[in-house]
Amino acid sequence: MDKNRALKSRTSLPVFRIAEELKDFDLIELMKFYNNWECLLKKKIPYGQFGNLLRICLVVTQDEGTIQWNLFDEKCFLLKLGNGDFKEANVIIVRCNGDVIQVEDEYIGSPADASCLSQGKEGFPVIFIDCRVVHFFVDAKLVHFTPDIIDEKRIGVLIEKCLPAREYRKLIKNQYEDKVNGQKGFQYWKNKGKRLLFDSPEIVFHKPLWSYLNNYVLDGKVDSEVQLSGTADRIDIRILTFEERKLYIIEIKCLGRSNKDKPERSDYWANQGILQLKEYLEDEKESTRGVLVLYDGRRENKEIDWIPKENWHEKTDENPMRFYLISEGASIRAQKMLKEFKKIK
Repeated sequence: MDKNRALKSRTSLPVFRIAEELKDFDLIELMKFYNNWECLLKKKIPYGQFGNLLRICLVVTQDEGTIQWNLFDEKCFLLKLGNGDFKEANVIIVRCNGDVIQVEDEYIGSPADASCLSQGKEGFPVIFIDCRVVHFFVDAKLVHFTPDIIDEKRIGVLIEKCLPAREYRKLIKNQYEDKVNGQKGFQYWKNKGKRLLFDSPEIVFHKPLWSYLNNYVLDGKVDSEVQLSGTADRIDIRILTFEERKLYIIEIKCLGRSNKDKPERSDYWANQGILQLKEYLEDEKESTRGVLVLYDGRRENKEIDWIPKENWHEKTDENPMRFYLISEGASIRAQKMLKEFKKIK
């Protein structure tokens, strides 16, 4: 295994991401937990039967407590799933050996809920499992995201789509084409007909892009929500190359509406992203490049009226990446194209 591959493997596993945030957590015990937990989800869950019931939130603890049952006892766990034990209370406090010491009377139904829970569980990893989608949180920070635990690419395996960090534009475009366009990899429309995005849409788009870059950036470590020193600001995504130590900053903004009672976010919101990026680049003085990525859910597919370039940071990519989100099916789009052809004739 070459150096980049070894470094990629070392920095990309969820266990090491958690260990970076929790210096006092026993890494060996955490690794044992992860291996057993991964085996449970990958090999022992009959998703056809139980997939729609599998929505739980694990809080991994090193504290002692009265043992109620063991998470890695597949028969016991599947029985509880089948009985609907986690329909109203799904926060499971579990030790690294799988011993469950408490099921809290609280229901976590989304990554946003899990993030809030994590904020109150300082010092403990929180793992939100929604069927085959998995989010890993530490102190409200998303440290790892797995879009599909069954089909997850093995970290460190170099494939054709892996590219160096300097080709960030190609990587971001590939992710859009492979995972975003037409909701191929995840849902972002709350209502297609009305072109309403889910609430907090930046969060919805952030995790899949980060996960993709984490798998396909060849020569660097990909971080999410990195806090700037001395501030409460967090960079959406940061890529730091292993050898040259080049730093790329990615800011994500969503245009359009996520709530019918709110005005459509458009030029103002896009330009705010440019100014945020400027602040990040000024704080991270050793940065190489910053790029704004726009997911555009507006009704009209139109260009942005940008603020003058003299207000941009000199290291900002001068061509923000805007992806217009399609809400119509292929048949409707084809009908519209035919109408346009008839007009031309």
